[in-house]
Amino acid sequence: MVAELLILKRVLETRKKAIYILPFVSVAREKMFYLQSIFQDAGLRVDGYMGHHGPAGGFSSVDLAICTIEKANGLVNRLLEEKKLEQLGIVVVDELHMIGDAGRGYLLELLLTKIRFHDIKRRANSDASAVQVVGMSATLPNLDLLSRWLDAQLYRTDYRPVPLTESVKVGSVLYDRSMKRIREIRPSKTIKGDDDQVVPLCLETVTAGHSVLIFCPTKKWCELLAETIAREFYTIFCEYSKKLKNSEGGAALEPPAVHLNWDAVRDVVAQLKHLPVSLDPVLGKTVQYGVAFHHAGLTFDERDIVEGAFRQGVVKVLVATSTLSSGVNLPARRVIIRSPIFRGKLIEVLAYQQMVGRAGRKGVDTQGESILVCKQSEKSKAVSLLTAALKPVQSCLVVREGATLSSNMKRAIMEVSASAVDYRGIGNAADGSREITSLSLPAGHS
Repeated sequence: MVAELLILKRVLETRKKAIYILPFVSVAREKMFYLQSIFQDAGLRVDGYMGHHGPAGGFSSVDLAICTIEKANGLVNRLLEEKKLEQLGIVVVDELHMIGDAGRGYLLELLLTKIRFHDIKRRANSDASAVQVVGMSATLPNLDLLSRWLDAQLYRTDYRPVPLTESVKVGSVLYDRSMKRIREIRPSKTIKGDDDQVVPLCLETVTAGHSVLIFCPTKKWCELLAETIAREFYTIFCEYSKKLKNSEGGAALEPPAVHLNWDAVRDVVAQLKHLPVSLDPVLGKTVQYGVAFHHAGLTFDERDIVEGAFRQGVVKVLVATSTLSSGVNLPARRVIIRSPIFRGKLIEVLAYQQMVGRAGRKGVDTQGESILVCKQSEKSKAVSLLTAALKPVQSCLVVREGATLSSNMKRAIMEVSASAVDYRGIGNAADGSREITSLSLPAGHS
């Protein structure tokens, strides 16, 4: 909420515009709708640049633009070209650690460097106040470097609204993060396709009235696990129906272990059936028992419906690929990471922390739980994930010792040289390019 308040204050006081940068279309879209709802009473016009979506009236028609990294860079380039960057009062970057991303980090670094370059020129010419830059991240170890680079004040906190308990399951035994034995998982029966007792872990949480989010390495694994869990929920409902039918004189029975809002479930199924694409057969089987999966194989509309059903508690268990950990905000009481190995290698510490960070819903849960499931042979890998520190973020533009000019740096230089940056007082475009690249993140490393 801090960023939202800073945006509101800056826009209302300066009558300038704001850009809010997020890494993915899904989370940018979610943020756009949220800010439209909370800022409408203040009279702020909020719209977004993401995917194929853009404001009908362009940047001039909004006070706050929600953008993905690529769209934000294009918007800043256009403002520079039209010499209108002074219209911008504040830029907020959520998930600032993306600046170290090998694929897209260079673009975010270049965007911020251009803003720094522009502000330095304005200050040198005694122009108006600079663009305020606000960066946020929960997984950024070298904050000091970033704050020096951005010439920013640093605010750091370890506060978490909902306490998180991390654990690891090796075989059938559950350990805490210091590898102290907690308990053994003893399922009441053997469930086909669930050798690692994931279903009992789900039932523990669902029967207590909470939700479960499971991360799997592949789309196929997501679907198979969702089917396995849904099949067990179906069995529970069938057994309850038999008991109800056979109960003498309608004797009172304990409710089933899994409680679903059947009207809401039918509504979700109906929404999926009414989409232009036919209902995914696997999703159709699992959703009717409160279980769903979420991956890139679903259409945007399907994912939107599944996300809404999970938020509302209609879907009790959601099985997803790792992209969801840094996408839309879908927290759950318990997060289960199905394996420490994703795409043939150990999960990166950043990805692991983003996954477990989904555990615990503010305002709903009093605590969050994460369980990393691994085999005995993977125990050492699990320990390393629980104890490893995040890698410091490094520039994607820097040329390492003995290496040639990186492709990212080449693209950055070409963009700067081709853009309409005002080099007056510096020299020609080549001098300007050197000046801009000297202001990039590596320069703050000394």
